[in-house]
Amino acid sequence: MTDSRGLRSYNGHRLVLAGSGVLTRDSRFGFNVDAEGVAGTRWTFRCAYRGRRLYLAYDKYGQVVGEFSRPLVLGRPSALIWYDTEFTFKPSSLLRKDWTLYDGGGTEILSVHAHSMIGKHKVSLKRTDAPAGAQYPNGLELYCAWLATRFSLERIRLAGA
Repeated sequence: MTDSRGLRSYNGHRLVLAGSGVLTRDSRFGFNVDAEGVAGTRWTFRCAYRGRRLYLAYDKYGQVVGEFSRPLVLGRPSALIWYDTEFTFKPSSLLRKDWTLYDGGGTEILSVHAHSMIGKHKVSLKRTDAPAGAQYPNGLELYCAWLATRFSLERIRLAGA
């Protein structure tokens, strides 16, 4: 079963992903975002540098519900934790525009293609090989979209430096 969702719209500081929710940046060039799922659930995605690149997701009560430590070596997988469930999130392209999310058993469940959050860009989410009836919280899709978009923007900034 494959469910594909592409870019929906971009308006100012908001990225609307149909079927998943909305990402809203806190400033024009900001990396941090507030996210709202289709059911009205809210999260905040922030970056914390605690001796490594650590990307955190907070629920509306300020509790950490998601965590990802970006790998420094190209192509190396890294654990993504979402509500105490561990996934693997790793780049699937050389330029790090494409990222893939795997469940604990190594089954590919989501692929994300992202460009930067500046100007017109595309973000596409594609669910693949999810077991029949499997339900993953839509906040996980928003978190993965934010991570891939942020990494793409960092890559563009480094290329321009």
